[in-house]
Amino acid sequence: FAQSTDWGAICYDLLGAISNIIYRGQINMGWLRDTFSEPGDDSTEVERV
Repeated sequence: FAQSTDWGAICYDLLGAISNIIYRGQINMGWLRDTFSEPGDDSTEVERV
């Protein structure tokens, strides 16, 4: 049983951005850190989650 998944599309749907390197559904934590900044002090709880 083989299944093909478009991880780039899933990444975009969930995060709004696509990592250049996705290996077996995994993305680099450094990419997440570089792509998404820390929420500011004025953010709401929903934005922080």
